[in-house]
Amino acid sequence: MRKGTLTGDVMNIHTRFFSRMVLIVSMIFMSIVVAPHEDSVARMLEVEYNDSVAMGLSASYFINASTRTISRRSREAPPAFVPDSIGSGFAILENGLVMTKMHVVYPKYRQATSILIAPNKFRLLNGDVVEVSITLTSKTGTVYHARVVAGDPMDERDIALLKIDAEKGKRFPFVELADRSPGYDLVLTIGNPFGIPFTVASGIVSNPDIFIFGKHLLQTTSLIAPGSSGGMIMRISDHKVVGMTDSMYRNIDQTTERIIGPDVDLGFGTPVSILAQFLKEELRKNPSLAK
Repeated sequence: MRKGTLTGDVMNIHTRFFSRMVLIVSMIFMSIVVAPHEDSVARMLEVEYNDSVAMGLSASYFINASTRTISRRSREAPPAFVPDSIGSGFAILENGLVMTKMHVVYPKYRQATSILIAPNKFRLLNGDVVEVSITLTSKTGTVYHARVVAGDPMDERDIALLKIDAEKGKRFPFVELADRSPGYDLVLTIGNPFGIPFTVASGIVSNPDIFIFGKHLLQTTSLIAPGSSGGMIMRISDHKVVGMTDSMYRNIDQTTERIIGPDVDLGFGTPVSILAQFLKEELRKNPSLAK
């Protein structure tokens, strides 16, 4: 019996020793496997982010818009153009078709009923004509002139298409519109907030579809400020545009113009479904925009 008991104790000792060794080896193996996996995920996200930034910047533009009003009753020479607004835009076709916000290229469009009668010309209800002069600056510093070729000032979607004036056959870097609406995705915005060119910020889509201010918008935590309007909201995972920066909301007292409550800015953009529908409509009306 004594021998049997000793044998059993020895076996128990070996069993416990073996179990502990299995546990230790498993932990070592897991640390070897998991750590590289985490590193590979981090590297993958870094590559996706850097690729998105590079693609987005190459297709983005700093927009300067100047305007002048030509009175139908005046016989004097047209006045000089006056700087009116700055904003952002991005190329959506390689032929230099650029998407932006109507309020960027024609900031007073909501103040009077008007229609686009020719590239860069809007007719007011009283018969006067507002002309706009637009320049686009790329990340490389190249300056182009552009024409407003599509957009309805009375359309609540607030979207305009510009065509870059360039030699025939020139190809421009561009980004694609996503073929599916965003979820709660990681995104980046590229724009010119407060005139600071080609600012890149990141965040998430915090609300993919919210009806506010009388229209459908997406909400994002990424930076949006005056000057950002018309810039892209790009999904980092596939480098596709899921929206266009539209506006920001701050709780401001309209009388004192002071911020009420926490200084928190809410950023909003036009969802890609609306951008894609607008582009489809305009290309159907004017197929030459794609050439």
